[in-house]
Amino acid sequence: MSEGTLQGVLSALRNSSRLQHWDKPPREFGPDNPEDSSYNRNGLKDVGDLTKINFSRGFSFGINDNNDGDDDRDDNNEKCKPEDTWTSTTPDIVRLEETQEVYEPAGSDALYIARRAREQYQLELQLQEFAIENECRQKAKERSKARHDAYISKLQEIHQQSEKEWTLLLLRRDEKLAHEEDQLRKRHQETEQAVTQCKNEYNLYIAQRSSELVDACERAQRQEAEEANMRRLHLNNLQNSYTNFVSHVSQMRELYKEVDGGESLDTETESLLNQTVTQVEDLLNNSHTSTTTQEQFDKAQATLQQGFMSIKEITQVLSMKKEEKVKLEQEKAAQEANKAKALQQQQQQQQQQQQQQQQQQQQQTVQSEGIEEQTLDQTGTGVEPPRDNLARFIELREKVQPFLNAKDTLARGREMKLRQLAKPASQLSITDQFINRNILQHILSTLAGREVERGKGSISNPSELLYVKNLMASNILKQGTTSLNRATTAVYSWLLVNLSLTHPDMVSLFLYYLYSECLGLISVLPDRSQPHSLEYLHQELGRRDQEGEGAFSTRNGNCAYVYGLVLALFSKKKGAPEQAPVRGWELLAKILSSPPIPCITCEIILNFLKAFGHTLQETYGKQFVKMMIYLSRVYLPQHEQMKEGAGAPSFVMLQTLVRDFESGRKLQQDPIVDRYKN
Repeated sequence: MSEGTLQGVLSALRNSSRLQHWDKPPREFGPDNPEDSSYNRNGLKDVGDLTKINFSRGFSFGINDNNDGDDDRDDNNEKCKPEDTWTSTTPDIVRLEETQEVYEPAGSDALYIARRAREQYQLELQLQEFAIENECRQKAKERSKARHDAYISKLQEIHQQSEKEWTLLLLRRDEKLAHEEDQLRKRHQETEQAVTQCKNEYNLYIAQRSSELVDACERAQRQEAEEANMRRLHLNNLQNSYTNFVSHVSQMRELYKEVDGGESLDTETESLLNQTVTQVEDLLNNSHTSTTTQEQFDKAQATLQQGFMSIKEITQVLSMKKEEKVKLEQEKAAQEANKAKALQQQQQQQQQQQQQQQQQQQQQTVQSEGIEEQTLDQTGTGVEPPRDNLARFIELREKVQPFLNAKDTLARGREMKLRQLAKPASQLSITDQFINRNILQHILSTLAGREVERGKGSISNPSELLYVKNLMASNILKQGTTSLNRATTAVYSWLLVNLSLTHPDMVSLFLYYLYSECLGLISVLPDRSQPHSLEYLHQELGRRDQEGEGAFSTRNGNCAYVYGLVLALFSKKKGAPEQAPVRGWELLAKILSSPPIPCITCEIILNFLKAFGHTLQETYGKQFVKMMIYLSRVYLPQHEQMKEGAGAPSFVMLQTLVRDFESGRKLQQDPIVDRYKN
């Protein structure tokens, strides 16, 4: 085989598109190396298959027999063909059949022989080339097989190595998983132990904290009870101090009126007293609804002490003035006594000259004294009240007599319990109407015979109900007339009106106690046919012992204001037991048709108009306007003597009120009526 032919075969193998990667190891499939790529095609499987080898285009084995399998030859192995030194073309070897005759030309034998020799020579050349090609093909096949075996061996080694590594990897993984499982099991056990320990510690902590909280609650309850007791003690002390303060203020006012004859103190003192009273009264009213601190109690006590000191100083000054005034009156009385003695001496000197005139005067005096004695014998007390008003008051007293006598029919030990049931009627608030409505429902439930608060019992028979109603009516009037704050007066008037809607007999009880405090509201007036002193008239109208003119006048004014508020609130209610406008108009008509009493009449008219005048004007219209004009132009000018003593301020204020009404022809509604109308 020539070297050129072998190089051609090798070149054909290298340049083959199917066998270009035959000597390279396999790679894993992937996006950059798909399964059907040329790299993944195994070139060794084509070894020995000449149909897969590209020979030269002019290459031929010289035999074209379809039955010999020559169709598998490829024309692309031209590189293994040696060059013909004689011609550039290679003739095909023609196979003659047995029945086919050989064409023998008719020419010369030499030419025929030369041609046959040439053909024989070409045939030998082709056989040599074919032998070389077979040898190359055999060597290529052996070499491919060797490479294939080496490749398969390498693959087996790689596979065995990978199997060992994979087995080792699985073994290590199993050991690692077993180790991790042991670790997790140990951690789980440790966690369970820790949780159990935490639970035990938490239960122990909760038990300790619960014990501490129970102890703290008990201490807090004890402390709260002690604070409540201290607060109650401070409240009682403050209430007593406040009562003493009000009493001292009243005594000071009476002393001031006795010394100076005025109604009110100077502006600064009045402001200080009113501020003190308002501050302490607000604290007392709000003490049952809010938590009052020790600082507030101390501040209120300090304010009262300051007020006591001011009252003490003023009282000392007034006492000194009173002593001086008494001394002056004594000196004046001594001077008048001396003058009387001198006058008596002059009368004795002129006795002889005027004997007849004296006898006539004595006769007239005896006659007048006889008439006076006869009058006193007939009247007994010198008081002749109007029969209709007195009869009305007596009828009212007879109506409420069962209530007044209910106390005598109570069982032993029941009075204090019933007083506790009636106590809410004196615990209203001037700032929180919600609390007042709760107290109203509490009272209505009590009067209905239900046990409102556990442990305090309930009303068990009619006599107890009469006693509780009597006690409530008395407390309501007392709270409404003794307070210096008009808001307190209004809230207790509101309570009475709302109770009367369900229990109309409360109105009769209220009017009885009201008329007992202020007879001027029922026009039960002393007889004015004979001259009497102002002190005598006041005593007949209910002035108490040791009660000054100012205090007596203020009490009557408060009663008139309470009565006016009650009537005003009744006029706002449907189905009220009282005909409010008729009662109010009747009262004003009787007062204006009777002789006035200093310190009393103007005070009653003024406070009654403030509370109820607006409602009367809405009801009677022009008649009310005429009455106000009569009061301004006729009644007040005719009774200028009402300016005397403690009645001067109320007289002036009433004049101002009616003059303002004349200018505007409108009496304003008291704002406190609208506040408590519902």
